[in-house]
Amino acid sequence: MFRTLKSQLIFATIGILFVCQTAVAQIDVITDDWPMFSNPPLIDEQLVQEISAQLIPTWVKALAADEQELKLVAAKTIGKAAEMGVVGLDVTITPLIALVTDADNRALVRHTAAMSLVQLNAKQAGEILLKLVKAGDFELSAIVEPAFAQWETAGAVEVWRTRIVEFQSKEQKSASLFRLAITGLGKIGNDADRQSLVAFAKDTDQNAVLRIAAAHSVAGTLAQPELEIAEQLAATNRVADHLIAALLASPTPSDQNRDRCLAVITKLVNSKHATVQVIAFEALAKWNPAAVLGFGQQATNHFHFQVRGAYVNSLNQLIAADHVDELATFLNDPHPQIRVQVREWLLTASNTDELFPSVIGAMQAAIVSDQWRMQEQAMHIAVALDQKQVAVDIVKLLTSQRNEVIATSGWALRRLAATDALAPILEYCTSLKVAFESEKLDYDTMFAVNEQVAHLFQMFGQMKYAKSMPLMHRFIRKNALIRYRVRASAIWAAGLIYEGDLHGDPQLEKALLERLNDDAPMPPEDHLVKRMACISLARMGSNGEETINSLWKYHRRTKPFGALRDGTEYALGQLIDEKFPTPDARSYSGGPWLLEPYEFKPDSE
Repeated sequence: MFRTLKSQLIFATIGILFVCQTAVAQIDVITDDWPMFSNPPLIDEQLVQEISAQLIPTWVKALAADEQELKLVAAKTIGKAAEMGVVGLDVTITPLIALVTDADNRALVRHTAAMSLVQLNAKQAGEILLKLVKAGDFELSAIVEPAFAQWETAGAVEVWRTRIVEFQSKEQKSASLFRLAITGLGKIGNDADRQSLVAFAKDTDQNAVLRIAAAHSVAGTLAQPELEIAEQLAATNRVADHLIAALLASPTPSDQNRDRCLAVITKLVNSKHATVQVIAFEALAKWNPAAVLGFGQQATNHFHFQVRGAYVNSLNQLIAADHVDELATFLNDPHPQIRVQVREWLLTASNTDELFPSVIGAMQAAIVSDQWRMQEQAMHIAVALDQKQVAVDIVKLLTSQRNEVIATSGWALRRLAATDALAPILEYCTSLKVAFESEKLDYDTMFAVNEQVAHLFQMFGQMKYAKSMPLMHRFIRKNALIRYRVRASAIWAAGLIYEGDLHGDPQLEKALLERLNDDAPMPPEDHLVKRMACISLARMGSNGEETINSLWKYHRRTKPFGALRDGTEYALGQLIDEKFPTPDARSYSGGPWLLEPYEFKPDSE
């Protein structure tokens, strides 16, 4: 079984910690759009899962051992292996079933084996496990009964029906078992089963928690809302009744019942309880979005994000030119899920000629607003629609105090690549050089500024902006106070600026060779910086003896799939047309396992 692990670049020195910002890990705002990591791309390491031929047989043998602890460890290990996708585990199903059914085994052993059967999705074990549940092993129920619904195990529905009758007649008192029955019947029961659950949910003499569970289990499978019951429950003052009423009224009504259903949901929307309001608003948005919009500020100002989400969803369903501006206000919603969803909906709306101008206007207004959330989302819209005219406004956001805006502004300017923004961007970056070189960046925003500047440097390279080279040289040279990725972006950019022009900058080749060959121990030069030096030397056409020898030196010193090895191979391929075979996939076992076979290896090996 093959799988690919994306190569991960290490941006901090291994084994040496500097008491400065370069020693701190960074979480990016923009995680998936870094041209210097994709041009050229890192080669992904191929891993093949190879387990010992004796591994699974060892587990099977342990399941039949006399020692209870050994059986327990084996069963637990098989479950873990199933989670990790180890192939060939089907041979463990029969011995696991034997372990579960052997009453001489400890309960913990049997239940662990049952859990592993569920993890193996061993549908063939369903009827056997059901027999154990029927025989009274109720501790097993919580483990296996959810799987019965997935497996549609024969006889499970009858067990659940009987349990519900016994619970209501007080022959059986376990609320936990009753809830399992409710959940199972809600998923795979028939219409009669669902109606029995509706009747239970209606019964105010029953436990409120169980009534809610019953209503929840059938709400998604009812063909029509249970309006009569919902009306009765909505008329009470009890929270549980309102919640159940909302659940039972949530299916889409038939045309003749729309007004009646709207009346019930309107009453529930005005409930004092947020969860009831959420269910009611979301249900109404599915079939009557215009009614949701009619609630206006009651929904838009609601503290619960799902209520606001139902309103926004309704706006989008009825999207028109006069709705775009209102929809765009939710780019400033406190909940990120809503902000991102609104952004995507606005982009979809922009695909129509009628709505495109409104979307552009809303985007431009958001960028120049004083709301950071709107600014961030609007920049994504500007990039997606390639609206270069807003670049001059985005330049002003480079100095924002919000990390999200700081990083996104650098990314957006790189993606927009607006020529008229180059000079002010260079002026801004130049103003930061002293702060970078003396570690004077504001602590609260330094990570975002590093990410931002790395994007801007890449932009200089992609746009071949030679006027930025004096600044690039400042960042190419070694400085332990500047994060490696910023310096690496400057080197990558320089190679693009002078691509095919070895002598365009008389100092650049020498500076890059110094970075590549820097083996000073304190502080060491980072492999990411060296990798970018290799790439830029190749792009410039530096094919002299010193360059080629240096590339071979570091090729020999490094392991396959590393950032530097990959860089040397790219450069040697470009400069002297050297061909390198793809390294063999590396095997991994997925372990260490709780239980492994002992394999003797002579000292000579």
